[in-house]
Amino acid sequence: MAMEVGTLNTMFKAYTPAESAKKIAAYGIRKVQLDMAFNGRAYSVEDLTPAFCDDVRKAFADEGIEIVAVSGHQKISFPDAEQREAAKQSFLQKLVLPKRFGCSVIVSETGSANPDNAWIDHPNNYLPEVWDGAVGTMKEICARAADEGVTFALEPHFGQLTKSPATLRRMLDDVGAKNLKIALDMANMVTADNAGDTRALIDAFFDTLGGDIAVVHAKDTKIVDGKSVFLGAGKGALDYAYLIQRLAGTGYDGPILLEYINEAGIQDAYNFVSSLL
Repeated sequence: MAMEVGTLNTMFKAYTPAESAKKIAAYGIRKVQLDMAFNGRAYSVEDLTPAFCDDVRKAFADEGIEIVAVSGHQKISFPDAEQREAAKQSFLQKLVLPKRFGCSVIVSETGSANPDNAWIDHPNNYLPEVWDGAVGTMKEICARAADEGVTFALEPHFGQLTKSPATLRRMLDDVGAKNLKIALDMANMVTADNAGDTRALIDAFFDTLGGDIAVVHAKDTKIVDGKSVFLGAGKGALDYAYLIQRLAGTGYDGPILLEYINEAGIQDAYNFVSSLL
């Protein structure tokens, strides 16, 4: 097998599953990470009955598209133990979804312990009790996920608890679960401090985590007024050619999933990433 360009379905959430699948297939894309949004709205776990999931899976399979992962993003970083427990219980309900959609990977994050925004850094993120609480929660989630045959793919973000190669490595080591892997989104780790040398950031990741990748996301980052702004792959500061080179060096043969583009931007992003493979 070889790496190929896939996509998240977020840019097609206004459509029915069948319409989404047809539109994605028209680009020659055959791998998708499924967000729980169809028909113009988000779907809860209660909405995602086995029968509905079977219909979605069939709609994509009929177009030759494999669902390789599902999105289960859930903040678990809270200073308060009761909030953390509620978040854990909410996430545990989602662990039935990969099997229902015919895959084995669920993608999520730690979130930020910021009480107002799960994607903005906060002093709470540096409290030992918040880190330890997240580790304990992750251990319980990963244990249940293992029972379900599910891999938890942890996605980094510069505003969250796991924001860098070092914090990702620490989380994997502290949790110690074989089914805890990484959803590599390098753009999520680009900040004003490292945007000038993204090769160093890429090296820092692959030198410590290159063997722990479950899926790869493809978007980009530019720095505007000192802040990171996301955009389509190839449009920002990230050294994509070097990223793909290091990725290939790990033997990764899974999909590279496009995101942070609208429907009109898919072709450019697809062509750009494809040209590097």
